[in-house]
Amino acid sequence: MFVPRPSEEVVESMEAHQMELQGIYGMGKFMEYFKDRVVQWQSELRTVDDTLRMWMAVSRAWASLESIFLASADIRSQLPEDTKRFEGIDSEFKELMKEAVLEANCIKVCSVKGRFESLQGMRETLEMCQKSLHEYLDIKKKIFPRLYFVSSVALLDMLANGTNPPKIMPCLGDCYDTLANLKFVTLETGRRATRSWTR
Repeated sequence: MFVPRPSEEVVESMEAHQMELQGIYGMGKFMEYFKDRVVQWQSELRTVDDTLRMWMAVSRAWASLESIFLASADIRSQLPEDTKRFEGIDSEFKELMKEAVLEANCIKVCSVKGRFESLQGMRETLEMCQKSLHEYLDIKKKIFPRLYFVSSVALLDMLANGTNPPKIMPCLGDCYDTLANLKFVTLETGRRATRSWTR
């Protein structure tokens, strides 16, 4: 899915226009004729700025959680309520992105009635999902303290591939300093065993 982002030109242009409007507003009696238009544009640019900031916050949060809640069977089974929450936000966010791609005018996209509030609600829900995820990972770390040495991304990968030991091999070195390598061998009985080498 394409996630539109404001270009540097848009951000720089908006900041420049805000500075110009402040300069015009500070001209006192000389700007009385333009006052209504200046105030209106200040309000519109403030709305665009607030909405873009919220939009980027939602985009970052959504991107960091998408693969976790949509692709990890372990997380989906352990956090079913948060998975449902994220699926709702995922659907809403993707619809918003489809609409945004069709409109090239930044002011029109950001000034849609209720857009800022909608994005704010998405961010709050994503923060709930993020909090539940951190609490779940903390439980795993308390059960097996060596997991504190593993990054959250690596830990999620380990949990997602818990039934496939070769896939979690790259993370084991972070848990065990003296472990250099594991070789998986299949015994005559069909069971899989490991041989380890220390550093």
